[in-house]
Amino acid sequence: MRMPNSREISDEQEEIYMEAPMDSTVMVAGPPGTGKTVIAFLRAQALNKRKKPATVMMYGKVLRKYTSNVSDQQEEKISTSTLLSWAFKWWKLHKINTQTVIGDKVYLDCPYKDKDKAKEHGAKWDRVKHKWWVPSESYNKHKALFEQWLLASYEPPKVDNFQYDWQQMFEKLAVHVGQKKPVKNPGYLIIDEAQDFPPAMFRCLRFAMRNVENSGITIMADENQRLNEDYNSTIGQINQELAIPDERQYLLTENFRNTREVAELAAYFYVGLPTGKPAAPTRKGEKAVIVATCSMDDQVQFLVDAVTNRAFGEVGVFAQTDSMREKLYNKLQNRLRGKYRVQTYSSKEEYKDVHPVDDLVFDKKGTLTVINRQSCKGLEFDAVFIPEIQTMPIDGSNLDTFKMNMYVMCSRARQALYLLYSSGAEKEPDIIKYLPDKTTGILQRLEYCND
Repeated sequence: MRMPNSREISDEQEEIYMEAPMDSTVMVAGPPGTGKTVIAFLRAQALNKRKKPATVMMYGKVLRKYTSNVSDQQEEKISTSTLLSWAFKWWKLHKINTQTVIGDKVYLDCPYKDKDKAKEHGAKWDRVKHKWWVPSESYNKHKALFEQWLLASYEPPKVDNFQYDWQQMFEKLAVHVGQKKPVKNPGYLIIDEAQDFPPAMFRCLRFAMRNVENSGITIMADENQRLNEDYNSTIGQINQELAIPDERQYLLTENFRNTREVAELAAYFYVGLPTGKPAAPTRKGEKAVIVATCSMDDQVQFLVDAVTNRAFGEVGVFAQTDSMREKLYNKLQNRLRGKYRVQTYSSKEEYKDVHPVDDLVFDKKGTLTVINRQSCKGLEFDAVFIPEIQTMPIDGSNLDTFKMNMYVMCSRARQALYLLYSSGAEKEPDIIKYLPDKTTGILQRLEYCND
């Protein structure tokens, strides 16, 4: 991550850096490219100097890796974590006993000698967790049998494998406090991309901080960049749950990342939520490009030609699915060997040892990173390629979700942006009608087919 020092920031950023109180909860909202993550790390650095150790937390592992150079280069290393990892460790310190229930699965501590009896009544083996589990319907039907094997845990209760049940955590913590037991101090938390967490999380954290001293939360958020359709918060919800008054709410508006032309395409997909669009950048470049091709192989070859001829520094390639990510990675690695360092990452269990997140390299010329679109939040590249856009699901019911995804992906590009699609000879894909038409002048149009 490219990080300015406190003397290089804008007047708008300096106001927040210098004036936002350090001992309370603060909201910093702003569109892509306005420097929210920069403020997060400058604020953490300032807190550390005041002997108030802060933790910068973010949604995903890729963004944490992307920012790791900033943390490592400080005199006093800044603590960073994914929020899930931090919450897991913090919650376990309370030793609040919880049944292990994930979604519809009730996990069991079933002895080997009883496994056949458990199987007869619906129990199944989880090959990833190496534990027995039973569907909640079967558990309730044979409760007397299964209760003896309930797997107690100090881990946070979960909605699914990647989301904690924050409402249940809030309720259990309240009981914990009611029993005169102490809350473990969360310290000073700086939460980046906070819109990707549910309101109940902020409710739980506020309750925790009301029961300790020397703690605070700084929020960085943009509700126009929500990652998950169902698991998120608006700026208003966060302000309400954390009781942030108007005088502690700040807004960033200057776009330091994109050229004017890239920003213009990103702004086309703005859905109109209160964070707003950034001010138009003054730095000019070339128009974003949409490329019609006959196949994915054509798109790969176009990409190879473009990065070879243009010699972009850092390149990002965003896939719509994990299987597409792996295909693109394999093809690009083969064709760019010796020209670019081609790297990738997947959160799927089967790839964690094949493509570990710690192997990713950022801020280095000659790197090309292939990731799922869900992992691109907060990153930036000199050039961005978005292949196979015609595979993105879109209809009248999820138009805002489509726009948010495009808004996030397009705004990752510093200089050059390419949208690519494949279609039959007779008909353009439906997605084209949701993109800027020729009259807007926003997109340069190219065709690329290898016969």
